[in-house]
Amino acid sequence: MYPRKELIALARKKAVLLDRICVERDELADAAERVSRPIEVIDRGVAHWRRVSPMVKLATIPLGFVLRRIFLRRARKLGALLQWGPVVLAAVRGFSKGRSFSRRA
Repeated sequence: MYPRKELIALARKKAVLLDRICVERDELADAAERVSRPIEVIDRGVAHWRRVSPMVKLATIPLGFVLRRIFLRRARKLGALLQWGPVVLAAVRGFSKGRSFSRRA
């Protein structure tokens, strides 16, 4: 049916094609591994969070009290700054105007 030379040429093309398929399959496997690395890290993180989550829920109550105490102290300081800030700013402006007025005279 086919001459011998054509069969040999087809066999070579088939071998080249199979080699190319093997190379591309290896490249695809490497690319899939590189893409899946972040997903693996996220999956491990989620699994770790599920193990730690009950302890974190128990720790949030005392932590909330501590943070509340810290923020209330800062809020008092911020409130004092907001209360006395305009007075201090007006005094500084008055002194700078007085200083510029005395320089003119």
